[in-house]
Amino acid sequence: MSDSSPGKNPLRVYTVGFEFIVIFLLFVGAGVTLDKTVSKPPGFTVLGTIIGFGGGMYWLLKRVKEARKEFGGIKPKGDNHKDSNDQPKGENDS
Repeated sequence: MSDSSPGKNPLRVYTVGFEFIVIFLLFVGAGVTLDKTVSKPPGFTVLGTIIGFGGGMYWLLKRVKEARKEFGGIKPKGDNHKDSNDQPKGENDS
């Protein structure tokens, strides 16, 4: 029997880039629309771009953090950080 819980679906991680683009484009589109309505370009477009990028990055980092917890905090190849259990023994240690 396979684990069909929605929290353990690795394919869900692949949608993070798409989600970032959607959030970014929604805010940029809202900025463009406001600029056309108010006739004061490019103020709202720039503001929408900044908020969209910030919101997209927040969402992306939040999803990556969730994925790292869910999949056991897989370390990237070449990661030289040592855990507290990996400390070398000194000459006086037995």
